[in-house]
Amino acid sequence: MVEATPGVGSKPYSIFTGAAVAIVAGIAVKAAITITKAKRTFEDFKNLTPVSKLPAGERDKFAGGVTLRYEHVLATLVAVLIGATAIWYGGNPPEITAAISVVTWWAIAIAITFGLVPLARLDRIAYVPLGLLTVLVILTGVSFFWSNNEGLAFNSLVQITGVLGIFALVLLCSRNGSANAWLRGIAFGLAFLVLLSVMSRFFPGLGDDTELAKSLYGSSGRLSWPLGYWNAMASIAAMATVAVAWFGSTHSDSVWRHASVAALPIMFLTMYLTSSRGGLISLIAGTVLLFVMESRRKGLLIAYAAGILGGAILVLSASQMPDLVHAESDGDAGMQGVVLLVITIAVSSGTFFLMKRFEDGLKAIPVPRPTPVVWAGLALAAIVAVVLINPIRQADSFIATPDAQQVSIKGENLTSDHLLSAGGNGRWQYWEAAINAFKEKPAFGIGAGSYQDFYTNDRDKLLFGRHTHSLPLRFLGELGLIGFLLAAGFFAWVVAVGWRRWRAGEGRTTLNQSGDSPYLSGAVPPLAALILTGTLGMSIDWTSEFPAVAAPILIAMAATVGPATRSRSAEGAGQEGPDALPKWGYLPPEFAS
Repeated sequence: MVEATPGVGSKPYSIFTGAAVAIVAGIAVKAAITITKAKRTFEDFKNLTPVSKLPAGERDKFAGGVTLRYEHVLATLVAVLIGATAIWYGGNPPEITAAISVVTWWAIAIAITFGLVPLARLDRIAYVPLGLLTVLVILTGVSFFWSNNEGLAFNSLVQITGVLGIFALVLLCSRNGSANAWLRGIAFGLAFLVLLSVMSRFFPGLGDDTELAKSLYGSSGRLSWPLGYWNAMASIAAMATVAVAWFGSTHSDSVWRHASVAALPIMFLTMYLTSSRGGLISLIAGTVLLFVMESRRKGLLIAYAAGILGGAILVLSASQMPDLVHAESDGDAGMQGVVLLVITIAVSSGTFFLMKRFEDGLKAIPVPRPTPVVWAGLALAAIVAVVLINPIRQADSFIATPDAQQVSIKGENLTSDHLLSAGGNGRWQYWEAAINAFKEKPAFGIGAGSYQDFYTNDRDKLLFGRHTHSLPLRFLGELGLIGFLLAAGFFAWVVAVGWRRWRAGEGRTTLNQSGDSPYLSGAVPPLAALILTGTLGMSIDWTSEFPAVAAPILIAMAATVGPATRSRSAEGAGQEGPDALPKWGYLPPEFAS
């Protein structure tokens, strides 16, 4: 027998339900009318005549006008959306993740329904990763039938649906040759989050790391705000460093180049304050890949050298300020924050002016190729380093179960100690549980959202955990070999397409065109470096559950396989073609005749 729910079916309930439906329907109709009007306005907007095509007499009236291009609007929008996640802890709370997913899919539906984006723009090559992600979403939903936690399974479905939505939306919104705009938006958005985060140490009352240090084991005051998790913040800082360093070496405007390099010391300071070894490893891997793929290595080397030098000064200064580093609520954290702020301003300003003064001279210095003796010396140094590190002992330390009773001593710099330690903080145990889940049900896994309960029952020691701390192992344990292969196939396809487009114009430096190549090969290195930096972090932590971290990676992936890395000349679009928005002072066609 099914019990009736109080109020359901009663007259007041029906009245209120009908009223709500009517209101929602009215809003939908109003939205449709507004969108239709906006589309007509947009069509009229596109029909305006560019200043460059006006008669000479009329053209002079608009001399000195400001050109507003599609890439400017796109970069601003991306930066604002990424930066806005700071309001909601990087989008990590389930309700915020769900809201992002819903808004993304509404944007897709509206764009397609009202013809705001042409589907014909997509290559067939872009439908493969879309298809793989779609099947992964379906598998996640179907796994409800064997998941032991329907609530967490629903959260997982919402997350992966949002991933598919962001990837699809970026593909739909991309135009030929728009990779630079996407990169600018990513760089500005990530840099904003980094600057906002480090401000919480300059002004301790701004963030909530003090409360986090008191309530969460392992925090030790590590820089976490505004995302609420230090490793997620480190992943943001690592990706920001790669993107900003690339712009600092390749941007055509010297002011932007110097400003980008001047921001790098702050990125390295943020990496230190998060005390995230995973973030540091990801940054190193992304940087190495960027140097391997980027043909303008000298400029890149200058940018990184200046950034590291300035960052070293800031890190050494911060290491002498224990109250600030550990987010202490008492002591001298406030005064130390002001001192570090002054030092930061001085270092960044000095870096800017040094770049302005010496950049051209440094670029003119020839860089000799390493001789066999140099290579032999580097090899010998690497061998000595390996012996001193003692990999076996470090591996044992990583595998060991962490001591939950660890007590910090006042005055100790736990940030520096943690960066130099080899302990895994329980990762080995989390990964082992995910592999055990895969062994139990290898084909389709234990079901989305089931890892937390499985780990609680599988663990042999009282080590609390909710996450696998590895996205690939999460797929393997919860969705089995099928889910893992779908995710791996998606990643492999992006890598293969990026490799093909990069090789098509390897050695060419321009972003706007690549000789006879139909691809913007010069944009692939920073995109690839961003993807590696972010996904490596996701492979050794649970940063994938933060849309602020996942979105830049998905944008880079979609730009790699979509129209963004196709040359504008691939469809015959000129500089004033579909990539250009009107200049202030454009005239309608009837006034141009």
